[in-house]
Amino acid sequence: MAKKLKLSLCMIVKNEQEDLPKCLEAVKQFVDEIIIVDTGSTDKTKEIAKKYTKNVFDFKWKNDFSAARNESLKHTTGDWILCLDADEVISPEDLKRVRDLMEFEDVDGYAIIQRNYRQPSLLYVTNATDPSDPYARGMPCYDDNKIIRLFRRKKEISFVYQVHEAVGPSLKEIGYKVQPTNILIHHYNKALINPEVRERKDDFYLQIGLDEIKKNPKDDKPLFEVGVYYFNHADYAKALDYFMKAYELNSELKLTSFYLGITHEILNHPEEAAVYYLKSLDSPHSPTMPYVNLANLYIKLEKHQDAADLCQTGLEKNPGNFPLYNTLGYLHLLYQRYDIAEQVLQQGLLFSPNLTNIYTIKMVNNLAMTYLAQSKYKEATTLLLNQIHVNPLVPEYYYNVVQAYNAQHEYSRSIAMLEKAIKNLPLVEEFKRLLEETKTLEKDNKKENKKATHKN
Repeated sequence: MAKKLKLSLCMIVKNEQEDLPKCLEAVKQFVDEIIIVDTGSTDKTKEIAKKYTKNVFDFKWKNDFSAARNESLKHTTGDWILCLDADEVISPEDLKRVRDLMEFEDVDGYAIIQRNYRQPSLLYVTNATDPSDPYARGMPCYDDNKIIRLFRRKKEISFVYQVHEAVGPSLKEIGYKVQPTNILIHHYNKALINPEVRERKDDFYLQIGLDEIKKNPKDDKPLFEVGVYYFNHADYAKALDYFMKAYELNSELKLTSFYLGITHEILNHPEEAAVYYLKSLDSPHSPTMPYVNLANLYIKLEKHQDAADLCQTGLEKNPGNFPLYNTLGYLHLLYQRYDIAEQVLQQGLLFSPNLTNIYTIKMVNNLAMTYLAQSKYKEATTLLLNQIHVNPLVPEYYYNVVQAYNAQHEYSRSIAMLEKAIKNLPLVEEFKRLLEETKTLEKDNKKENKKATHKN
């Protein structure tokens, strides 16, 4: 009988008294030992940790997350290692699968999906959470990225990088085999939820990144991450400088090219932006947005055929790239090819995972305008009223419904819709003006109907 493989949980913590119990309660019955390295907690974190394990170790913080992670690895005795942070949780079903995956002899590590719960973002194509999903904890959106957190305990495997530490480079260097999984780590990063926490964390990471650049000036990763810091803080000139330095060291990393494209576009360098967007296409880190941003940039530059060709190519490679359907549908709408625009936009909505995503909102409005252009008023109102029921805070939905009602002289319905908009939306002056105009139209229409009645 084969021996049962032993699984070690490794964690580094500091002041995690709020989140740590949730993480440990979820995982405790599925692991064989728990290793917790504390980097200087001043709250009850260590006291809580000792309720779950005797293996709690102090480690003097050195501005180096990898050093702390590797310290935790030194204390393990298991065959496999699972690394988690205190603000992460894995479901019981997925933890059972973790145990099953350990049995495969020809695999040395697994990439697990880290699901980051967050507010809506313009930089990422976020997905809507299911309101009934307890793991969403009331957050409206999430995005996923793959991260190697389950791997064999071997002395050759260790973490690198002072910040955004990773074990993947050491596995790659040795030639160990890594497989993807669809196991989820539910991540509740306060920096994605609370702007004040984000600011403190960003400043902390900036100092570590600058230190790492001094130590490893030929490593593109810290240069890129410092660039992201300045990008997130709207210092685009500095961001561009660090992204370019990272690109000069490693021009193959498509994510750097993508950020160079965005930064050049923000700085009103459209031609340079197009060059780097092209280099970033088919990025494994961001397969969707480079196509979307470049296609929209082509439209701004009035290169409509280039935009259409790019949309077709992008959708052939990734039919689920739903924002591209919006761009392609808009192009057909622009050239009054309404039947094709309608088909494209309807197809895109089938792929849209999130009714509150900015691209879904644009797609709905473009489809509504396509219906209106064809006098398909019933289809337009049905589409928009359904969307208002789900997402009542989009002004354009109300405006387009009113256009459909007014086109049919259904002014009383327009007035009711505008009163609802004024009640639901924070910016109401435009709707108040439109309401007065519609009331005037209704009066004039009644007068015309009255005259027509007298003539008859």
